[in-house]
Amino acid sequence: MKLADVICSHCEAAGLEPQAEGAVCRYCGTANALTGVLCPRCDEVNPRGAEVCADCRQGLARTCPDCGLRQWAGVERCGQCGRALDALALSSGRWGRDPANRLNEQARSVAALKAHELADGERRSAEFAAIEARRQALLAEARHRRDAQQRIILMVLGGLTVGFIIFVGVLVVAAALGD
Repeated sequence: MKLADVICSHCEAAGLEPQAEGAVCRYCGTANALTGVLCPRCDEVNPRGAEVCADCRQGLARTCPDCGLRQWAGVERCGQCGRALDALALSSGRWGRDPANRLNEQARSVAALKAHELADGERRSAEFAAIEARRQALLAEARHRRDAQQRIILMVLGGLTVGFIIFVGVLVVAAALGD
């Protein structure tokens, strides 16, 4: 598993950065202990006691040229005699570019992602607005049909009522004349 995929113990975000004694979360800054040996070249977290990286086959331990102490390949100074080890070669080989360029690339990718998400959000909002406009038009059309049907029903009922009144009036007049 790559160090960038390891979950922070504090904020539960994926994305740890290597430090001398483990790793630190790039989002909240919390120090995290690693469960294995970190490859100084490719950031693969290997099982404890591994001699070479499972991903890039880089050696995970090296021996100090002065005192002979065997230690992690990513240390800058020997833990026993304090001799400075080749930190510049280690860092430049590990990143392949300077940290400023790496941070600028990350900033550009974040800006591109934000722009993409904003465009997607605007597109979804436009789709929802179009759906709502169609819904409102269909509701207005349904109201218009219902009102027309109600007018027809009222005219028919009105006509029947007038016809019934005339019929009753004729019966009353006929009854009055027949007596």
